[in-house]
Amino acid sequence: MAVHSDELRKDTDMAVKEYTIVIDPGHGGKDPGCVNTIQGRQEKVVNLAVAKLVAAKLLSLYNKEYKIAPVLTRETDIFIPLDKRTKPTTSGLCIFVSIHSNSCERDTPHGLQVYYKRNCVASQTLAANLLCRCAPVLRLSKWNRADPATFTVLKTSKCPAVLIELGFLSNQIDCRELNNLTTQVALADGIVEAVIRSIVPADIAIEYGFDVTGHTLR
Repeated sequence: MAVHSDELRKDTDMAVKEYTIVIDPGHGGKDPGCVNTIQGRQEKVVNLAVAKLVAAKLLSLYNKEYKIAPVLTRETDIFIPLDKRTKPTTSGLCIFVSIHSNSCERDTPHGLQVYYKRNCVASQTLAANLLCRCAPVLRLSKWNRADPATFTVLKTSKCPAVLIELGFLSNQIDCRELNNLTTQVALADGIVEAVIRSIVPADIAIEYGFDVTGHTLR
């Protein structure tokens, strides 16, 4: 029996899952975010550097069943209002990851933290995977955590959403590490691995070359 082109197109559409990964480098432009005055480092610079590495890594991935489309909310040092950052999100196959660096009045706290959209199991799953993959890049600490939050970008996102605090710029060791390219690459790799593990089955994750421990959003 002949198969019409419309049927072929329908089968193809059903077979390929296209995920949009919105990557949001926090702050930018007139808003530097946290600033370490001792080392002369700004949060907005760290956030953008890691976000670009994440986008490039996601863009390099290929699988015939899954298409990964990264979208950066900013690619340069510009200011974007909070209500505009989640505009690219959709209610379809989409994930929102906002990348930040932390700060505290004391210089003792260190390590990575993740916050996820409240009352969203998919967001919580992604946050757990991010904490598992990324926290060991810096020194593990009692400040490592994954908690629900009501940040504007999490509330206004139309899809599962997380905000990752890469480390504390107010901590001198974390600050040095976060401004080190090797550490930035390791954090970006961890974010990508967590995202992939959260959205695809284990056999596809293995094909991508990633560790299969963790949970999926499916």
